[in-house]
This record gives sequence, structure tokens and C-alpha cells, in this order.
Amino acid sequence: MVDTDFLYDRAARLTDLTHRQGSTVLADYGWSYDAFSRVTSFSWHTDGSVSYSYDDTDQLTGADYSQLLDESFSYDFTGHRTMTGYVTGANNRLLSDGTSNQSYGVLWLLTDHLGNVWELAKWADVTGVMANTNHIVYGAFGGVMSESSASGELE
Repeated sequence: MVDTDFLYDRAARLTDLTHRQGSTVLADYGWSYDAFSRVTSFSWHTDGSVSYSYDDTDQLTGADYSQLLDESFSYDFTGHRTMTGYVTGANNRLLSDGTSNQSYGVLWLLTDHLGNVWELAKWADVTGVMANTNHIVYGAFGGVMSESSASGELE
């Protein structure tokens, strides 16, 4: 049997998640936050850690990994990423991240006042018309509670 322990800080933010089988730790993850509830670091027991930095508009500007290549991000005045390869099209849609081209419309993360993701909504837009809406509702511990679509088909 596998047991999972969750630890939260006084602001009800997840700070540690550990999976154990008996006394053996199978996986251990840790999060820390700044005064604005932005994730400032994430660690995992097998792959090290990452520290995050943000600008004054709360946009992610850097990811400093302990065992991987670091990443940096830049944005224009409207909030679009400006790194090499990023292309933003009509209606504020990301068309390319320099690696893959996007054919979806909009992906929204609906959050509560603490920034916890409670619902993910995806609007598929292949022809310029909103074709499908997917809703994925998450529970208190991040598990998928339900998935639905206006058309009955999930993408």
C-alpha cells in the first residue's frame, strides 16, 4: 500500500507531497512561495530543484534548474513572449513557440483566490470559429473530478 502525505503552509498552499510505501520514499516534491503566492522554488527527490523569478507584472522571467539547462523568458508590453521563435497571431493566439505550431484556440486555467487550478477550459479553434469547449474540473488535491465537452467529445 502506498501512502501520500500532503503538507500546507498557513496560507493553505501545498508545500510538500510525499508518496511512501512503508518506510521507503517513492516520490517527494516540495514547493515554496513568495509573499504574492508565486511559486519561487520546486524540488523533487530524483531530479533536483528549480528556482523561479518574476517581473513586476508577475510574469515568469527565469527558471534556474539545479540539473538542467536554465531558462529565461521575456515579454512585450502586451504580455506576449518575445524569445526567439515565439509567434503570436490574430486574436492574441500563440502560433508557435519555436518548437511546435499550435492549432488550438485558447487554454484557460480557472483559479481560486489562492491560485489553485480548479478548472481548465480549452476552446478548440481550427477554422476560426469556436468549435469545442472542454472543461476539466480538479479536486482539492489536484485529481480530475470530471471532464466534459459541449459536443460530448473530449479533445
